[in-house]
Amino acid sequence: MKSDITVTKLVADGLYKEALHLYSHLHSSSHPPHSFTFPPLLKACANLSSPSLTQILHTHLLKTGFRSNPHASTALTAAYAAHPRSLPDALKMFDEMSQPTLTSFNAALSGLSRNGPRGEALTLFSRIGLRNFRPNSVTIASLLTARDVGPNHVPQLHCCALKLGVESDVYVATSLVTAYSKCEELVSSTKVFENLHVKNVVSYNAFMSGLLQNGVPRIVFDVFKDMMRV
Repeated sequence: MKSDITVTKLVADGLYKEALHLYSHLHSSSHPPHSFTFPPLLKACANLSSPSLTQILHTHLLKTGFRSNPHASTALTAAYAAHPRSLPDALKMFDEMSQPTLTSFNAALSGLSRNGPRGEALTLFSRIGLRNFRPNSVTIASLLTARDVGPNHVPQLHCCALKLGVESDVYVATSLVTAYSKCEELVSSTKVFENLHVKNVVSYNAFMSGLLQNGVPRIVFDVFKDMMRV
């Protein structure tokens, strides 16, 4: 139990290689793992973007019988989804889940948005999302960051965010600002930014970046001064 807490703390502190090295040492000394041993280790693999390490832990999950644990299987899906090469394994993991959760769906969707072929993230959402789950802010933000999202998709996703009540989530709003800016819809991008009650550095940077990309540099300085006053 104490060793599991140590592994979790190492991962929380960003010491991913150290956490995996400790687990390897414990594993070689026949220290029995628990179901909650694996999620932080798989998070370390995801942050290191290492399919080979993920595969090793996948083998350990199978040997220890924790493969069916929902938290472990979701973390495994996220770890595989973190690298383009292992994305098919992430989708296979998700499809094989007897009772997939919204968290596991978001893990697969996020991986497709970042690393998948064009159109695959929206295809997965259309095939599974609305029928099986009620999307949340992570779902919408992941879709907005997909490479194939275009001018027709962004307003639809914005409408979906409004219906779900997540449009004011800073993660969603920032993704909307970026997506509208990429589509050269500065009016919509500005409205989303101005309606965001709690702005952070990321949302300010997204808005200023969009202004620069669309050839409106004069306003950027005013936005920057406003950010410095917050």
